[in-house]
Amino acid sequence: MAKTVRDGCTCNRPCPESEFQRWIYQEKFAVCRMPVLLPVGQAVIGAQEDAKGCFLYIKHRRRHGWAETVNQIPAGNQIPAHELLAASKGWKNKFCTPTFYKLARLDKDVVKFTTEVSNLENKITLEHVTSLINPQIVVRQGAKELTDVPSHHGLLVELQLCLYVAGCRRIAIYGAPQVGKTNILKNLKNLLVRCPRGLEFDYVVWVTFPTDLPKPDDIANNVQEKILERLNLSGQNSVSGKKEVISRALREKSYLLLFDGFSSSIELEDIGISEEHEHGKVIIEAKDPHLLRNFKFHKEIHLEKLPPEDSRKLFDKIIADETFCKENRDLGDLILKELGGLPGVIASTAGQLKSNKRVQYWDGVKQRLKADIWDNNLVGLAGVKSAFDTAYSKLKENDRKCILYAALFPKEFTIPIDILVECWKAEEFLRCPIPTFSYARREGACVLNQLTELYLLERCSEHHVKVPINYRRVALETPFPGEKIATSFVRSGPEIDGHLKDEEWEMARRVSLMRSQLEELPVSLK
Repeated sequence: MAKTVRDGCTCNRPCPESEFQRWIYQEKFAVCRMPVLLPVGQAVIGAQEDAKGCFLYIKHRRRHGWAETVNQIPAGNQIPAHELLAASKGWKNKFCTPTFYKLARLDKDVVKFTTEVSNLENKITLEHVTSLINPQIVVRQGAKELTDVPSHHGLLVELQLCLYVAGCRRIAIYGAPQVGKTNILKNLKNLLVRCPRGLEFDYVVWVTFPTDLPKPDDIANNVQEKILERLNLSGQNSVSGKKEVISRALREKSYLLLFDGFSSSIELEDIGISEEHEHGKVIIEAKDPHLLRNFKFHKEIHLEKLPPEDSRKLFDKIIADETFCKENRDLGDLILKELGGLPGVIASTAGQLKSNKRVQYWDGVKQRLKADIWDNNLVGLAGVKSAFDTAYSKLKENDRKCILYAALFPKEFTIPIDILVECWKAEEFLRCPIPTFSYARREGACVLNQLTELYLLERCSEHHVKVPINYRRVALETPFPGEKIATSFVRSGPEIDGHLKDEEWEMARRVSLMRSQLEELPVSLK
């Protein structure tokens, strides 16, 4: 009779060893040699005690004399190793290899590091699992934080959402000068240094648009040079050659172009930025109002001046003295009112006030800001003067006279449009071949439209306009065209209680006494 296996076999039927081994080799049974994850079960504990930590898994149908053993297998098709000790001896330890014993002890080692692993997991943040973009793709720029300017932070989020929209490839952000458009674009660029999911660009290019080049070809060439330098490309001298190189290099790329300024005198196609670039996006900070009419944008975002609450938050953050700001809140509000809601002006002025936290000094700054005369010591207003000069230079001579005349009205005064146009006509500032008020109103409407597009005038309603508070201060220091010295004087406001000096009366051609306390004019005017 054939030799039978008695150890580990509970049936009485003969079971040849060779047949049993054949079942094993044919994968009638399988042995799990992998470590068991926590929590540790009783089966594993038993295996650790016997150093025989394996489970017998039945993979196929029950056969021969093993049916009785199979029927006794607990739920989960696994039985502790210590109950199969006899069977393992009969198999001549074919499955209890050195590797098996190492794996059986692995769960003990895992328990030792559980606390350490758990602490490391709690320290992991999004920045740890988000890889940095190649620094050649995005270059960080200096920008002022927007955490204390909720309205600007909300616009930054809106711009970011636009980048996720496939069909939104041409975006314009526009508004008055000095309201913070450039700073928002810089924050957007810095946001892309960490690669947000879905915004993995091959190139992010920043271009500061030239303002000192009059010819369109020179402008296009300057912009192309900046883009080619960013892409590490060269080898072409002509505008058309550079256009072809840029277009070919970006055709299959995912890119974002950020233009700080642009001109309606050139087209994106002239530079090499084509509508056929399906994966390219362009955001333009529009200083030129004609862009909105001449260019086709998929999204136009208007940035307004800061509301009073945002101005206050920015001001208090820079001063960084909560107690002093609370004690002098009214004084701070009067100063902020003179700054016109311009973030750059607020930041510069607050920086000056932070260095000298004395009520007398703050009150002196307030008086200088309220004055109609320009104060060169207020460095925060330097950017305002530059922006005014840029817009002023785009006007014809008679149109310049119109804005300077409007500045003669009191600060924050809402000027009736009909009255302003009639004054322009009386001063002969309007080009009226037919001397009628109806013709003057039509011509005046064209001038008003140009001045509002350049943000030299603000519309308060359908029938009223006003000069922005900061531009008014610059305009009053600007002589009328054709007049060598200042010939316009303003004595407006309740604090004015004296007339012009005799020499001022001699130079004056226009004098505004609106809202003053003066009750009569001098006896004789020279």
